[in-house]
Amino acid sequence: MEKKIGEIQVGGGTDAERGEEYDLIIDALNSAKSAMRYGVLPGGGVALYQASKVLDDLATASLIEDPSEQVAARILREALKMPIKLVIENKTALNSAIILDKIESEGNMFTGFDVKEEKLCDMIEEGIVDSLQVVQTYLQDAVSLSGMLLTTECLVIKERNYEPMSLKHYQDRRELF
Repeated sequence: MEKKIGEIQVGGGTDAERGEEYDLIIDALNSAKSAMRYGVLPGGGVALYQASKVLDDLATASLIEDPSEQVAARILREALKMPIKLVIENKTALNSAIILDKIESEGNMFTGFDVKEEKLCDMIEEGIVDSLQVVQTYLQDAVSLSGMLLTTECLVIKERNYEPMSLKHYQDRRELF
């Protein structure tokens, strides 16, 4: 006999809405399971921002001798700072540089910016956390993709002002396909 701790009923106006809600709940459950199994880090980009400081120390101590590796370390350092900057700028009208200066002055590695309350706080104490495994997977995928982009000889991108052709355009040229 299977024991239940809780039951979640998912509803919605349409099948698509129910499916979307169901997917969100499954994602939340998987994230919670991952956090319980592997641990948590301060959320909101704070963990990655703190990791970027390690690269600052490496660059200033001249521990990296190869010039191309120094460039890679600088690029990675700036990339690790972007999530916290984007969270602040996308959710508030505040300047991320000012907020980051305030975070630095706090001296606590768990201090971040709660965008909902628009205040500095200890992210762990406030329950604003990310699963360690999720952050680790995110970093591995980002580095893998970056390496692939750097070693690929060709890249296809859409222009910012790209507008897809109308269906009629393709129907008129059906014999070409």
